[in-house]
Amino acid sequence: MDVSVLGLDQASFKDRLTGQSGKQEGPLLIRAETDRIFTPTAPECALRDAGLGRALALTFSGTQQLVVWNPWIDKARAMADFGDDEYTRMLCIEPVQTAEGAVTLAPGEQNTLSFSLQAALI
Repeated sequence: MDVSVLGLDQASFKDRLTGQSGKQEGPLLIRAETDRIFTPTAPECALRDAGLGRALALTFSGTQQLVVWNPWIDKARAMADFGDDEYTRMLCIEPVQTAEGAVTLAPGEQNTLSFSLQAALI
């Protein structure tokens, strides 16, 4: 998998696999199982896919958090609804609301998360 996520440099994160927190330094390279909740400094990032020669620009609103997830080899094999090698062709990047960023709504209120994606050749 030859992809990286740009725009998360200096973003705080919580690693859901290890429980550790930290700050991202530089591009996020996907080289193993990944499950992190980021709080980026701006509501945008980009997925650079050198293998397909494209970049995807992502913007979001309604939250300050973003999850980046890939099951990698062992977890992909253990998932009944996931092909053994599908982890090489997917990366989940989406806005989320976790307990740390929870929104409390009164009856009748609503909260909207939005997500925009734009593709470009590189």
